[in-house]
Amino acid sequence: MKNSSAALVAIAAFAGCGSPSQNAGSGQETQLKLLVSDTPIVLQAGQSLALQLLVIGTGSDQVSISSPDLPPFATLHGTLLTLSPGRQYEGDYELTLIAEAGERTATAALHVNVTRYNTPPEFEGRMLLSDANGLADSFCAVVGNCTLHGVASIFLHVKDADGDIVTAELEVVPAGQAFSGKPTHGVTAPVGVDHNDGSCYSAYDAFHACIQISLPDLVTGHEYVFAVRMRDALGATATQAGSVPTADGWYSDRRGYRFLLAP
Repeated sequence: MKNSSAALVAIAAFAGCGSPSQNAGSGQETQLKLLVSDTPIVLQAGQSLALQLLVIGTGSDQVSISSPDLPPFATLHGTLLTLSPGRQYEGDYELTLIAEAGERTATAALHVNVTRYNTPPEFEGRMLLSDANGLADSFCAVVGNCTLHGVASIFLHVKDADGDIVTAELEVVPAGQAFSGKPTHGVTAPVGVDHNDGSCYSAYDAFHACIQISLPDLVTGHEYVFAVRMRDALGATATQAGSVPTADGWYSDRRGYRFLLAP
């Protein structure tokens, strides 16, 4: 199950302690050693993990730990390493950690693997059409009896449970022409879009959007059919309850997804 918030998971991994700085009776300093796990740390994007690092051989010297290649989601405070990756940081990382105590140093590499869930967006199947005269009948696209005037626009409703940016695409062709599977119009927008002019009839939270796609290049006096595809920022195509898209994610219905564009 995905974690919907970046909840802190405080784990005392590599619990810190010290050891004498000299060998008994030898007068020689012991070697400084920074201990990290040989096994990669696996962390799901959206979670946070706090790791207390262990340095051996510090004696009475104060120890500090730094890194020249910390990824943006990692922070070091003293010997505490915190990892808080967002969804954009999926992948494998090698962190170089350098411990310093007095004039002695020790280096170790920590491997971190960030995994990521992804829920495809949902095309809610509700389409509103508008033109120069304002919003048309909200069901005219479905029943295939819709006349628009001037510049047409189509409003599409989408939900993305992960809050991802969504790309909505249309392929609009004259009635009777086959679809090519290539978009003719499209908009990329974050979910949470609320059209304050009331075009979508409802308010939206952080996981919903009402996306408007304008069609200014169509010729009046023609009937058009269109197909719809939606994808999130990670490339997952939208699902729609009760409908099956083509292999590349397009939803279409020649009997319903159509309108006449009048002058």
